[in-house]
Amino acid sequence: MVNPKTATLLKIIALPAALVISGAILFVVPPASFEGFYVNLSFALISIGINIIITVFVIDRLIKYRREQQWAKVREVTLNAILTHLCDIAAEIWIEADVDWSLLDGIAEGRNQLNPATPHAFETFADALAERGHRDIKNEAASDVVVEFYKRFLWDLKQIQLVLTPLVITSSSDQKLIDALIEFDKAHREFCVGIRSHVLSGSQEAWPAMVRLVRCSGTLYGAILDSLT
Repeated sequence: MVNPKTATLLKIIALPAALVISGAILFVVPPASFEGFYVNLSFALISIGINIIITVFVIDRLIKYRREQQWAKVREVTLNAILTHLCDIAAEIWIEADVDWSLLDGIAEGRNQLNPATPHAFETFADALAERGHRDIKNEAASDVVVEFYKRFLWDLKQIQLVLTPLVITSSSDQKLIDALIEFDKAHREFCVGIRSHVLSGSQEAWPAMVRLVRCSGTLYGAILDSLT
């Protein structure tokens, strides 16, 4: 693998080397006349041009290719880690949400392997949560329940926000994936605001914010699915 330092060194060396070679061509065999001089000069300039093209295009493309190959492996591992966290968050919510257990099936099946049905499963789960939020859960207001258990998946949220998302955004050109990550991060922040608002003023905003987080999880899962397949 060509590391960045080696690549930079190659670029620095290439042009002086081209000049040395061209100079050798020009002066080692002295021209017999001005016509011969101009022929040798033209050949030397062409040689310099070819060396510059090789330096700028071939070496740069080789470096880019090597980096893409290296990133491809890291990218796959990183995106799969995000999928795992998304499914684990949904599982923690399902445990306390008091909704039909079958709603988790499609999500659980997408935890350890890519599942085309999982984005829709997240959407269905979010719909059920939105409906459930209109009724008390275990004799408590829905947002009160969220405040009690959200810390169980706080670690998963932080892993996605602080570790995995920056790695993907700084290394990916997939705009759909980047947009989905940004939307999920926004939903995460709104969720934290909803928790704080409910704790301080009883605003009942924690549950709706959690529903949005689940919907954005499905969108993000779908974007990662498209990116990896």
